[in-house]
Amino acid sequence: VYVHIGKTSCAAKRGQFGLSWQDAAHYLSQARAFVVGSEQEDAKPAVILELGAALAHDNIPPLLIKKLKFLSFEGRKDVGVVLSRVLKMETEHKTSKVAQTIASDPSLIALLISGYDTDDTCMSLNCGVLLREFAVTPKLGSLLVECPDLFKFFKYVEHESFESSADAFASFSAALTSDKAAVAKMLLGNYDAFFSQYNQL
Repeated sequence: VYVHIGKTSCAAKRGQFGLSWQDAAHYLSQARAFVVGSEQEDAKPAVILELGAALAHDNIPPLLIKKLKFLSFEGRKDVGVVLSRVLKMETEHKTSKVAQTIASDPSLIALLISGYDTDDTCMSLNCGVLLREFAVTPKLGSLLVECPDLFKFFKYVEHESFESSADAFASFSAALTSDKAAVAKMLLGNYDAFFSQYNQL
C-alpha cells in the first residue's frame, strides 16, 4: 500500500508509474483501514508502527502533505486519519520516524497553516486535523510555535466561514498550549506584536 501511495504522490497524472490520483485515493483508503481497524478487529499497534516506518522510509509523509490539495475530499480525510494515527502511535511508543520526516521540512507546517487561506472549508478542516496532531507530537510542537506564519492565525480565526474560523481557533489554541518552553520563548520575543493582535480578538 505505502509503495503505491508514494508513487502516486510523485505524479498527478498517469505517467511513469501508471497511477492516477484516483489510485491514490484507493491506496489511502486501504492505509486508513490498517490504522482504524474494523468492527471485527481493532487496529494493531504493531501494524500502525510498521506502516509508519514504511512511509517514513520512502519519505512519503511530506509528499502527502505537499500534494494534499490534489486529492479528493475522501483522500484528504484519509491522509489526516493515517498520519494522525501513526503520529499518535509513535508518541505512545516513543519513536518518531514519521515525525522526523515532517520535521526535516519546516515549510510543511507553513503549507498546512496556509490551508486556512482558502474558501475551501474542507481543505481548512483537513489541514487543521494535522496541525493539532503536530501540536501534541514531540519534535513538531515546537516547530509549529516557531513557524513565522503562526501569527496568520489572528486573521484565520476571523474567517468568514464559521467552520474554518472555529477550526483555526482550535488549531491556534493547540499550538499555544503545545511545547511550553517554545511558547514561552515565542511570547518573550514577540510580546508586543502578539498581544497587540490578541487583545483585538
